Amino acid sequence: MQGLKGYSARQANKILERNGKFWHDESFDHWIRNQEEQEEICDYIDMNPVEAGLCKNPRIGMVKRRLRSKTGWTACPLQKKTA
Repeated sequence: MQGLKGYSARQANKILERNGKFWHDESFDHWIRNQEEQEEICDYIDMNPVEAGLCKNPRIGMVKRRLRSKTGWTACPLQKKTA
């Protein structure tokens, strides 16, 4: 994880034309307990670029769409598609 974070931090700082720390010191793991919580987390992730001032409008639903396209799961990635 450290290699990925180091590479992405250098690339992001280059794009943003800045130096210094990019990531927070600690990571935060969380077990998603239900679909409502999953929806909230996906929406939170979609809003991160807006909150960081990287764009003006969020791409709402982007994380959920990517989860479905990458995993083949239904609208709720907590449940495997049965058909």
